[in-house]
Amino acid sequence: MRYTTITLSLAALVLGAPTSNPAALMIQRFAEIPECTMTPGQTCAGAPRQDVIVQYAKDQTQESKDLFLSAAKGAGSEVHEVMNNFGFTGFIPEAVVSLMKAYGETVGVKVHDNGRTGHTERRGAYAKDSSQPPTLSSRRRRWATLLRAQHYQPVISEVLQQELPKYAGGTLALPSSLSSIMRECMLILASAPLVFAAAVDGTLAQRFLSDESLQREYAVMQERAHIQPSIYIHLLADAHGVAPTADQYLVVRERVLDYLGPTAGEQDHELAWMIDNITAPAVARSASDAGYRKYLWISRRSPHRDATLHRFCSGILQRWTEHAPSDRTIPLEFAPSECGYSINSHIRFAQHRNRKSSNYVMNLTEDICSHMHVSGQFTQLFRMHQFIICLIFRPQQAAIAEIFCSGLLQVWIEDGGGLNAYPAGRSVASASRLSQREWAAHGQWVLENTRLKANLKVQKDRLRRDVEGLDAEQDERWREAMESENENDGDDVNDLDYVPEEELEQQFGQLRMD
Repeated sequence: MRYTTITLSLAALVLGAPTSNPAALMIQRFAEIPECTMTPGQTCAGAPRQDVIVQYAKDQTQESKDLFLSAAKGAGSEVHEVMNNFGFTGFIPEAVVSLMKAYGETVGVKVHDNGRTGHTERRGAYAKDSSQPPTLSSRRRRWATLLRAQHYQPVISEVLQQELPKYAGGTLALPSSLSSIMRECMLILASAPLVFAAAVDGTLAQRFLSDESLQREYAVMQERAHIQPSIYIHLLADAHGVAPTADQYLVVRERVLDYLGPTAGEQDHELAWMIDNITAPAVARSASDAGYRKYLWISRRSPHRDATLHRFCSGILQRWTEHAPSDRTIPLEFAPSECGYSINSHIRFAQHRNRKSSNYVMNLTEDICSHMHVSGQFTQLFRMHQFIICLIFRPQQAAIAEIFCSGLLQVWIEDGGGLNAYPAGRSVASASRLSQREWAAHGQWVLENTRLKANLKVQKDRLRRDVEGLDAEQDERWREAMESENENDGDDVNDLDYVPEEELEQQFGQLRMD
């Protein structure tokens, strides 16, 4: 199988495809190509019959995918998994991709063939390439769709491909075997509760207000998290669970830039003073007038925090530009978020609420939103909603779970998806404080109280189908991931769960997460 990305320009959208032609409409959903004039029962540039491809567009079940792929391969056609920059994804034959390539450039359509796997070996990890989908929303929408269908393999591969290169050559102790990392990711997904799925779908903050089954399951997991390590998230949303719009988030960016300066006038000093006094500790007006900023100071004004917040602002602008003008007044599909690990997420939540050993990007954002509401510029009050989304039940999962969940939920500041600036997996030493007996008890609880066993059986049953088309090396790696029972290939960190920011700055400096 090959992986292909299609990007549509404004010209392509304006021209469109003949509305009377079903096959052309199907192609339009991928690339807005107007020249195809296929009629029922005919072929267009070697493409399959239009009724087959249109039916496939309507029926996105796994069974239809298997039938379609089997028919295409039987006809000797290379199959492409295609995504466009509006989030539509599917499998289509080489002939249709060739058609898009032939006509695309004339109408502003760019077709990029990313190859068979989008994967290269580098110290047992996935290296970056150009196969990443073009926007944050399309990435997350695609992954949510795949996970709803229990299609773990491509999600794990793509997230690790994006995340693991950030740790190449670093000091973080991850399993040396990529199969071991993939297995832990599979166990995380297979044991994941409803709240995790809702977080991936981008519906958690809203659904939690009215979904009783979600609330009941969450109450059990929340109680368990008092004694079991877990992964948590913060979601920026109003009292109804609604995220800010792209335009509102852009206003947050403008206030961050005002807060940063660098040549603050009297008005900016007053704004900074009001923002810094939304939450304790209070800041004197004279300190603000002298240039003090609560979220820029450690022992002095931090150049690193300045740089990080400028990257945060660039990410917000990037995300804003990814939305069509008509969509910028609609709430973001995926709320800005923050993700972390803790041996006790309840205690960690209290620390974040009290701004203790917390995330200054997240805290500044929340305080700006509060100021915008108090001053009447936002009718809604956006704040950080806290949720525990999954339980850790193996010691080697701690770092991997934080890395994988952070990538899956796209929480990084660089593309406007979130509020995390430092690499994940660095502050998980508390996992080593638990005894083998405690870990065994956690594993037994998950086995008895989640669908872990049933979901793993589904993954094993579909393994042959999922890895078909991968090269032999990847095929073997995925089979190892499913069959491995190695409990000892884990992280070996010995620092504290909270790593002081000064230490992170020394380790990473101006590290970018791109």
